[in-house]
Amino acid sequence: MENGLVTADGTKVLTVEEYDRFITAIPESMKAIFEINTITGLRYIELQRLYENPQWYYKERNQIILPKEAQKKEKQKLPKRTIDKLPTTFSYVFSHFLNGKKPPYRSSWNKDLAIVTPPYNATFIYIK
Repeated sequence: MENGLVTADGTKVLTVEEYDRFITAIPESMKAIFEINTITGLRYIELQRLYENPQWYYKERNQIILPKEAQKKEKQKLPKRTIDKLPTTFSYVFSHFLNGKKPPYRSSWNKDLAIVTPPYNATFIYIK
């Protein structure tokens, strides 16, 4: 981890090899949650609401449309938010997400991820 790109704000950009090592360390029961979160870029609360409202994913368009109630942001201006250009494998991962454990509370998710997180200070994880 000593080499690689770090952005001006301190964000570490993972190489494909680093990402693969990271994903391998995540327990199987949590992988689908992590993958959906990484692919979509959803806020964690939105991810939890998506689990409860799978109809927000439109398989025929391979698209997620979050209504205003999914976001519940104070400064929300748009009536909905659309997540496009999902990978072709998304429906497969999404079915595992829905058939798996309910996403835990954010505090326990962060605590569990801290166990597998490499020893660097990263704000976000990008794949290079």
